[in-house]
Amino acid sequence: MASGLQFCFLWKLAQIVKQSKRKREDFPIPSRSAPRRQAPPTAITTKRLENGKICINGLSPQQLKILKSCSLDDPAIVFDWHTDALETAITFINAPPPTAPQKPPFIGTQPHTIESLQHAITAHIARIQSGIQGRMGTVIIAPLSLAQYSEILSNITAFLYDPFFIAMFDTVVGQRPLATIAFVADGKRSTIAERANIAASPPFGRTIFV
Repeated sequence: MASGLQFCFLWKLAQIVKQSKRKREDFPIPSRSAPRRQAPPTAITTKRLENGKICINGLSPQQLKILKSCSLDDPAIVFDWHTDALETAITFINAPPPTAPQKPPFIGTQPHTIESLQHAITAHIARIQSGIQGRMGTVIIAPLSLAQYSEILSNITAFLYDPFFIAMFDTVVGQRPLATIAFVADGKRSTIAERANIAASPPFGRTIFV
């Protein structure tokens, strides 16, 4: 009798285990060691405010953390791009007239889109003596020391003297700047950038950046 009850108990236990396995197969539990899916990166955008400041949107938590660490001693550079001027610049870059000076090496010989031109310009500007500084898309260069910030501003100003860019602005772009340059130097207001005014008195009357 005892052996019969024991057999019945074991049979029921086996059925419970079998059903439990089937439920696990129907509803698999992800392994703890499996890598978590990362959310796709959001595009950083800028918006010009009425007071002349630049609002930064679309920052990831890590990017926001970097900007929150900014101060007067560790600022960040922000590019507020002017799409209309970039579109005009691309027509000249992709099909320059025969009399145009040679393209600078960082522009290359390949056709450009607005995005690829932004990448080329920010990568060139971010290249300083200590290496290529960290970039957040084509909008922000950070983190920076004061010495790096000064060197990057010098790289931006150098565009005013580049023969190819001078010809481009004289021919098609005119007085429309490619971007407004701003900076973040207050971690408490990390998504608001102040105008840098790095080209208030450009040579030759051209304003490539403002």
